[in-house]
Amino acid sequence: MPASDSAPALAKERAMGRFAIHVISAVMVAQLVIGTPAVGRAQDTGTPATPVEIHASPVGEALAWVLTILNGGAATLTPDEVTARIAPSLLAGAPPEIVIGLMQQVAADAPFALAGFTRPPTVSQVNALLIGRSGTPLVVPLSVESATPHRITGANFSFVPPPPSVRLQTVAPGELPLAVGERRTSETGRIDGFFELDGRQIFLSCAGTGSPTVVLESGLNDPAAPWFAVESAVAPFARVCTYDRANTAGGASDPAPTPRTARDAVDDLHVLLSEAQVPGPYVLVGHSIGGLIARLYASTYPDEVVGLVLVDAAHEEQETRLEELVSPELW
Repeated sequence: MPASDSAPALAKERAMGRFAIHVISAVMVAQLVIGTPAVGRAQDTGTPATPVEIHASPVGEALAWVLTILNGGAATLTPDEVTARIAPSLLAGAPPEIVIGLMQQVAADAPFALAGFTRPPTVSQVNALLIGRSGTPLVVPLSVESATPHRITGANFSFVPPPPSVRLQTVAPGELPLAVGERRTSETGRIDGFFELDGRQIFLSCAGTGSPTVVLESGLNDPAAPWFAVESAVAPFARVCTYDRANTAGGASDPAPTPRTARDAVDDLHVLLSEAQVPGPYVLVGHSIGGLIARLYASTYPDEVVGLVLVDAAHEEQETRLEELVSPELW
């Protein structure tokens, strides 16, 4: 190929390399900050200093209860209270004793104040941004039953310290909840809301401008919430999208029939990006099982993907290899 013909391709390859470095840096810095002492980091978060009011709704009431437990009630929390507040479907995988232990562990950073929401809430789900004593932001995705008694069906706790100089972008405190099937676009081009896939509603958020589009794929039981700091870091230089994969804890998307495979997740993501008209090409960023999904997506749709960032990613043979490393007694 003549040099003049290869120059544009070479320039594009170099540009993609620089773009990938920006994305990798945003992910790595956010991960590294998690491992550093959180004390004294409150001034770095860029979150509101004044606590935000909780919406008067079933999910708002559930969030208020979680805050009450974290801010002094964890020590006296009983299995009966947990059973009254949390749906049997969630307790089947996390018995009351496990829930109490988790709440007590998170409560070690109390007191917490509600600093905002990472995206518009829905009538039965919210991503709450809390700031604890250490100043490290904590995102709590929380979902409740749509019918009385509105027990908690899913919850997650993810510390999301932002990279230095990155401001976490919360939504307006008074923003009304999204109805099922609704989507909302802001003046900056941010979009949040539901898209239908085979009769199911999937929640997607996209922010920022620029190409290629960065798509963040979460770990096994995580909705989009743990990516909040990374999303805030990438949005200033590229379009970045997150979504609540089906059957993740505390997400807003409808559940999908189980068992689920990585192929099912790839099919959902491909249809979602098409339905939402998210422009390619894509840089896929996958954490844990999300790395496996991202790799499968890239091999299935190679013309759509120009980059992969794997964050402590799972591997399809990891269980087999782990079994080979330990004795039968330990396995």
